Amino acid sequence: MRWITLVALFIASPVFAQIPPNSIVTPEPRKVPLPQQERFLTFDPNTAQVKLIDSRWQLWASDVIVKDFGPAQADAQDALRAVRELQFTHYSAIGSDRPVMEYWLSSGKAPHPGSFRRTMRPFDPPTLKVANYNGAWVLRDKSQILFHFGPNRSDAEQALGVCQKYGFNQVVYVGHPAPSMTYFVFDRMQGLGTVKEPSTYEALRDAELLARSALTITGIGYVGERMPIEVRKLEVRQENKEWVVAHSRVILGKFGPNETEARAALRVLQDWRVTEWCRVGTAGVEFFLVNGRPPHGLSLSVRSTSIDPKLFAVKEVGGNWTISDGRRNLFDFGSDSDQAQLVLKVMKHFQFDQLATMGHPLRPGMKFLAKSR
Repeated sequence: MRWITLVALFIASPVFAQIPPNSIVTPEPRKVPLPQQERFLTFDPNTAQVKLIDSRWQLWASDVIVKDFGPAQADAQDALRAVRELQFTHYSAIGSDRPVMEYWLSSGKAPHPGSFRRTMRPFDPPTLKVANYNGAWVLRDKSQILFHFGPNRSDAEQALGVCQKYGFNQVVYVGHPAPSMTYFVFDRMQGLGTVKEPSTYEALRDAELLARSALTITGIGYVGERMPIEVRKLEVRQENKEWVVAHSRVILGKFGPNETEARAALRVLQDWRVTEWCRVGTAGVEFFLVNGRPPHGLSLSVRSTSIDPKLFAVKEVGGNWTISDGRRNLFDFGSDSDQAQLVLKVMKHFQFDQLATMGHPLRPGMKFLAKSR
């Protein structure tokens, strides 16, 4: 009886809580149906290293690039530490248009929290669900929003299934204030159903998350995604042998071998001092805003076609839905009449009167709605 008491006291002691992380047992993956097949980049964490290539800090394993951190050297070093200590072996990301949620596995299982200081956000697995917010699909638990997937419900359901499959109960952030990397862990010390209610700060953070990633219009609701832009972070770089205009990890335009056209497009965005890039629904209709309003005026380097907002209308011909200004079809939506109506409302709201392109006339690197006045 005495031995049982001693063992119980040891388990309850702080010493037991400090057992080396590599001895912590994480849950086996569950058989959870997923809307999409998981696709992984697999690598050996023992070969992980950070390299500076073309002024960009990159995480490599063997001869494979795992993640690009751009100019953020500190973030790349923190990521390297996490990969080595937690022994990440698999990487995957969820997002139809661009990565929204990424997760890393250790030998096919949820990683443990690790021993180093980290910025983390616990959540309550039993109450995790997919919810709709003004037409946008989010992953949330009973008290907080974790990720925002815009109009892509299947992506949100994939994220929910992944969290259920691996038993994640915390998301960890690398980088501040905007994280450049996230990963999930299973913390055995976190009791299920004991996640605290959100503070005022956390509630504001949730509201900011939606505001910074969802494009909403009064009277219409959610219409698409909006990405905040810092002009100083806009750049021209070469990716996969083509020149692109990018903002951090998001590519705004692809210009093939033509660096001159890419730099001309960059100058236009810099001159406008754009603050937001927007894309409506899933139709790929894009435009830029400056503090919530379309920038006025087009430079000589922008090819544009005048369109009349007073004549905008949705038309259907042989089952194919388009938006026309009475003279030409501006956008084609196939059989999706709802998307056509949504884009029409947005075009009328902002009173766009130009369809602008930059790059090759037949294969423009950028195509967006704009205003001449």
